[in-house]
Formats: sequence, structure tokens, C-alpha cells
Amino acid sequence: LETNRHSTCEHNRVHGNVFYGFGDRGPDMPKAENTSDYNVFLNPAGGASFDLTAWRQRTGREAHSATSAARMSLSTVDGRLHQEPAIPNFPVPRLPVMTFDFFATPRVDTKTAAGPFGDTNGKTEITIQHENRK
Repeated sequence: LETNRHSTCEHNRVHGNVFYGFGDRGPDMPKAENTSDYNVFLNPAGGASFDLTAWRQRTGREAHSATSAARMSLSTVDGRLHQEPAIPNFPVPRLPVMTFDFFATPRVDTKTAAGPFGDTNGKTEITIQHENRK
């Protein structure tokens, strides 16, 4: 929308994600064949909140999604993702294609944590870049 270009997407499942700083908009997928649910909308503390109730009424999606508040920042120097407070571990049904998290840790249970990192055990800092990959 920022570029005034529109695209069409069909048969997409947007499930088990953590979206940060959406303000008043969510994943807008106009086609009925698309689904979006079991996501976490993380609002910057003190920033504009994502109105999940209004979004559900408008789109008919996100029935099992949740919101939370935190500040996030990513250091391009050391590859550390800082979050304060820690993102809550929001369990979601694991889709068959969700076999590993970002760190190649297997996801084998019927439920898994939303987002790319699997269970973060309440960590407020996650290193996503190895020193030898600079």
C-alpha cells in the first residue's frame, strides 16, 4: 500500500507468526481462499496498539490470535535481537510444514511457539547472527 501497488495472493496460510508494530493494520489478504490465524501482534510499548477485535470484525480472520506489548530492536553490529519484555511463548498448532525453527531446532509436537525462534524460554535477547558470518 505504501507504493500504491497491489498484488493478489491466493491459497496462503499466514499462521504462527509474530508481527511487530502493525499499528492499525494487519495482514490484508483479500481473497477468501487465504487464511490468517494463530498469530501474535506485538505492539511497541507506548506505540499505537493493533485493535485485534476490530480486525476480526472487519476480516473474519485471526479468531485465535493474540496481542502483546514490547519493544524490539536489532543490532546490525552483533546480530542480537533485543526485546523488552520478552515475547510471551504463544503456543499454536504446528502445521505439517513447520518442521524446524530459525535455529534448525526440530518442531515435533502438535503445538509450537509462534514466531521463528521456537521456545525462547523468556529470553530478552536472542543472537541471530554468528560471529563468523559477519
